[in-house]
Amino acid sequence: RQAIMFEDSIKFGTTDNTHIKFQQYAEIWLKDYAEVELAPKTVCDYKHLMPAINAEIGYLYLDKITPTHLIRLRDKLSQTQKETRYTVRENLKQMLKACGLRTYVALQKASGLCEEIIHRAAVGEQLTEATATKIADAMQMSLEDVFDIHEGKTRMNTTVQHYMRLISSMFTTAVQRKYLTDNPASRVGLPKMDSAEQIVLTLEEAQTMLELLEQEPIHHRTAITVLLLTGMRREEVMGLRWRHLDF
Repeated sequence: RQAIMFEDSIKFGTTDNTHIKFQQYAEIWLKDYAEVELAPKTVCDYKHLMPAINAEIGYLYLDKITPTHLIRLRDKLSQTQKETRYTVRENLKQMLKACGLRTYVALQKASGLCEEIIHRAAVGEQLTEATATKIADAMQMSLEDVFDIHEGKTRMNTTVQHYMRLISSMFTTAVQRKYLTDNPASRVGLPKMDSAEQIVLTLEEAQTMLELLEQEPIHHRTAITVLLLTGMRREEVMGLRWRHLDF
């Protein structure tokens, strides 16, 4: 009932019913703001971050959350191990044919997962146990037969920054729409960036790779050439669609 009252206050521009728990506000924010204003991949990323956030502050009322709560959340995220992750062991399309599903669309319907998640699985991105289980169940196979398992490690500071920026964005929206008068996340510092040595190809190595690619299938040649010439990340290249290209 609180969530319905809060959503009504959003629609009709009132702020009388904003005493709502953070987890309920997060659901409304994702539906009414993120899914409308942000790219599908960004929304998908945010949905993956929400369980860990809700576990710490989801039970708190939105208007009662203070910088102290968020500092504790930040420190807890820094100290906690990431969940075990799963990546597809081999060509997903071939496995689908072997189990009778045949297409990504069929897998999407059988698993109840969105197109973006199925795409991530197909290109080898890491998945949560819950997502991997849905895919394996839809294929009527065991987790071990479909996925390689990667044990969890402590979150990097860069990852914790992603969590904190999401929280700040959510509170910024609440302030802009006059549900709150202040963003408590604005007074919480971010952890320092992780320092890691970058490994880059020399000009000669890049040229050699381009020459070797001439013998490879065009989709491999195209993807790696785009990576080399633009500096894009792998997931950005894999997420490209024709509508993203400006001729």
